[in-house]
Amino acid sequence: MFRGSRDGATMIKRWLTPAVATLLALASLGAVALLQRRADAYRGAQVSIEDLSARAQLVGVTPLQLTDGLLPPSSVATEMYSGEKVVDAGLSTLRRTERSAPLTKLSRLVPVAFANDNQILKLLSADPKLSSPSDLLAALHLGGTAEAAGAAMTTSFTRTKNNYSARLSAAQTQSFVGSALAILGLLAVFFVFYRRWWKARAALAHDARTDALTGLANRRALICDIDEQLRHATRERPLALALYDLDGFKSYNDTFGHLAGDALLARAAQQLQAALLGAGRAYRMGGDEFCTLQTIEPTQVAEMRERATQALEESGEAFEIGCSCGTVLIPAEAGTADAALLLADHRMYQQKATGRTSASRQSADVLLKVLNEKDGDLGNHIGDVALLAQATAQHLGLAEPDVRRVRLAAELHDVGKSAIPDEILNKPAELDGAEWDLIRAHTLIGERIVRAAPSLADVAGLVRSSHERVDAGGYPDGLGGQAIPLGARIIAVCDAFDAMISPRPYREPVTISEALNELRRCRGTQFDPPIVDAFCTLIESRSDDRPLGLAA
Repeated sequence: MFRGSRDGATMIKRWLTPAVATLLALASLGAVALLQRRADAYRGAQVSIEDLSARAQLVGVTPLQLTDGLLPPSSVATEMYSGEKVVDAGLSTLRRTERSAPLTKLSRLVPVAFANDNQILKLLSADPKLSSPSDLLAALHLGGTAEAAGAAMTTSFTRTKNNYSARLSAAQTQSFVGSALAILGLLAVFFVFYRRWWKARAALAHDARTDALTGLANRRALICDIDEQLRHATRERPLALALYDLDGFKSYNDTFGHLAGDALLARAAQQLQAALLGAGRAYRMGGDEFCTLQTIEPTQVAEMRERATQALEESGEAFEIGCSCGTVLIPAEAGTADAALLLADHRMYQQKATGRTSASRQSADVLLKVLNEKDGDLGNHIGDVALLAQATAQHLGLAEPDVRRVRLAAELHDVGKSAIPDEILNKPAELDGAEWDLIRAHTLIGERIVRAAPSLADVAGLVRSSHERVDAGGYPDGLGGQAIPLGARIIAVCDAFDAMISPRPYREPVTISEALNELRRCRGTQFDPPIVDAFCTLIESRSDDRPLGLAA
């Protein structure tokens, strides 16, 4: 629950900043659009006022020009009528877009001024003898009223025009500031997203060159580092490439589980990087393979390899992890990254094959020597079962490492009988219940003996389960079916077959055909059917009717 909450908070935090920046940028663009629209409206109003003001200049001027006989009254009347309509329509349009005190006052003054001029036109048309302005005004009883109305209208036009000019200037300033803020907002949004893109790109690049489990650099990073440092490497101070593979890790994984295996790999990685003392870099190549790369003196290679080997080794109750190593000096022994890795890999597996075979074989030989000293017949039986198990495993298509593991477990499956008294092992009569209980305990004893040797820990489980039955009627754990390890199921068939065809103190041996028939009879109850089929096919395919030496 808490992890989900943290993930949700992280997602909100990750996207909140770009979301807010985007909203601010959009808001800035919207504000700029509104300010620009307002500036355009004020500019249009200013132009309209200037046009109306020019047309309104006819008022009080054009009629009086008749006193000089410049225009006929009919022409002046037409022009005045047209001007009045234009001015009235323009003011009406401006009032619909905005209501202001100057516009309201102007709207009241314009009709009065035009009405006065219309009276003047009518009077002049009726009595042309009125030739002076004073006579006209006196005849109309207007006097200073008409002049005041015209002057007031002109003043109002001027003020209104100035008002719109001021508004236009303010709107243009606001629009400029808003545009600048919008540009800054867009730049901020771009910066935020560019920064996130750059971080994501850097993270992807880091992930592409980093092992997710251990945090070490991976194979891709190693190739790049070799190519980069190869230019500066010399024979006197070469680039030392060391490849390490953990011995016993598969058995550790099988025994303790993958989570424990992952934890061991993570510990090994930290210890390996620390062992370099800051003078190089550690890598995980995949699986249980590691690598180191550092520029050192040739005389320091052995010391470096020893420190790294100790860092990767780990042991505990019932397990021991070692490592095999292959070292290459660049450019003395290889001129490219690929050549160096290939040579290091070859040397590492040479050491692995030699070291691992030696450790497990020596331990097994010691135990088998003890059995032979105790009972030579038991030693012969174990050798025969091992050959049969090896041949059966090969016939079933198991990989070579698994074949070797099955054979080794078959050799050791009765090692626990070394703790059983001879009088019970060689008793010529049937065993009683207590004696059978002691015999059945030999698998547990054998497991403890085998697991005491770390190099044999991966076969201890097969020794324990070598007398289980597929119908869950075996011992010591009562496992059934596929719960029994495959190697143990193979050993059970081979052990039963060799026991039937070998003489015992309490019975005579049976023939090979009788033994095979007994295996088939117990197919699906005591023994795994596919293994029985494979074993019988293998034995019956022999041309010399001898079951032993099948692996030869």
